Amino acid sequence: MRSVFDSSYPRLTYEEAHVLRMPAVAPGPDLSTEGLTALLGEDSPPFRVLAGLERAYLVGAVLRAAETEHAPVAIRLALALTAYLSRREFVGDWIRVSECAALAARHVGDVKAEAVALGELGGALERDERQAEAVDAALRAQQLLQGTGHREAEAAAWDGLALALAEAGRVEEAIAAHAATRVICRDLGDWYGVGVVPSHLGGLYPGIGSESKARAAWQEALHACDRADAPHEARQIREWLRERRDAR
Repeated sequence: MRSVFDSSYPRLTYEEAHVLRMPAVAPGPDLSTEGLTALLGEDSPPFRVLAGLERAYLVGAVLRAAETEHAPVAIRLALALTAYLSRREFVGDWIRVSECAALAARHVGDVKAEAVALGELGGALERDERQAEAVDAALRAQQLLQGTGHREAEAAAWDGLALALAEAGRVEEAIAAHAATRVICRDLGDWYGVGVVPSHLGGLYPGIGSESKARAAWQEALHACDRADAPHEARQIREWLRERRDAR
């Protein structure tokens, strides 16, 4: 290993070599992501190099483990990793990891995990402006969960389908999907979810010329958010209602 390092190090760029040397000045044997951020600066080129290497390692580990007996672990890791990939806008990796998780879950017969992974895939494809494929993935997720008893996951799948349909310009279908989400959220007593759905509907109804339905949806969303003790969302809805009134 030492001989490999000695022969490889001189070939590194100045920036790459600097990245390798920097952790050596950190106190203690371990270096967390937070410590690395403090040491290098999140926006610095060295930090971005190491962050890219870390992401590549994690994505590669997920893709390899999904093809082994460790597939259930790989699925859990993949679904945890998608939150990071989506937040940081690593859309290509988000798509690859979601596809991998869906396929691995299908092979081990984990219907819920497959549906969740397909939902993530739909979100990633939507972010990549591949709207038709996003709708297909979201629809497969919803169909997998229907009637399985996983009601919270089913509500999330319906919501993902509604958002994908809306982005694809299929407004009336999106409204129907949101309505299905709302029914499940009501059954579960999820008043926050009940409030989110009408707020989406309030944005969709004007597209089909239904301003009165939009105002009614926002009023319903406001009532549900108050009931769910969600003051930030309630304040935002009140602002939307005020803007609509001022625009008339």
